[in-house]
Amino acid sequence: MTRPVAMARFDLAWPLAGALAAGLSAVVLGALAAARGLPVWMPLNATSHGLHGPQAATVTALDLAHTGLGAAIHVGSSFFWAAVAVFLLRRAASGDMRLAWLAGLATATIAGLVDYGLMPARLRPGWELVLPPLAVVAGLVALGVGLSLGLAIAHSIGRPPAAGRIRQGRERGPRRIVMMGRRKTRRRPTCPTPPSNSCATPRRMSWTNASSAWTRPVR
Repeated sequence: MTRPVAMARFDLAWPLAGALAAGLSAVVLGALAAARGLPVWMPLNATSHGLHGPQAATVTALDLAHTGLGAAIHVGSSFFWAAVAVFLLRRAASGDMRLAWLAGLATATIAGLVDYGLMPARLRPGWELVLPPLAVVAGLVALGVGLSLGLAIAHSIGRPPAAGRIRQGRERGPRRIVMMGRRKTRRRPTCPTPPSNSCATPRRMSWTNASSAWTRPVR
């Protein structure tokens, strides 16, 4: 099987997957924070704990030092994992739409294992400082869904249009008609000018009597 064009184009799949992953995960994390009575930007503030320390998770203000820095880190990490997702998809044997979703969700799983299994506490996303574990898992799932949507949209954009196939079918149709017309013209007898009676093709035959004699053609 040949790979779709969109899956091989890093410049198309990577920005779509990174933007959708960053936006969707931020929305889900903000909604979960609001459900706990916290400001929607609190998970982003907590992400800046790598520079400001654990006390960043207690900042409720919307400012550039915490919210802006946390948003920049969140977007940067989302685009990093988008590059990993595109790499995984390009290494696959084919570029089926289902593999786009599989690559996105698998990348989110790898991100969760790396961030919360291998990285030290200071380099983690910091969501766990303001949200329960299930909410952190929901944020990772949203990250994977965003990655998958970006890859799927890139797949749809890069798919060859069906109009080309329809146009080819239309081009083949007249050729068949011409061939049929040529066959018909070859089968037609050539008559002298002016045509004689022997060249005329009878359209109807009639019987004159019981002796089964043919009469002249009735035109």
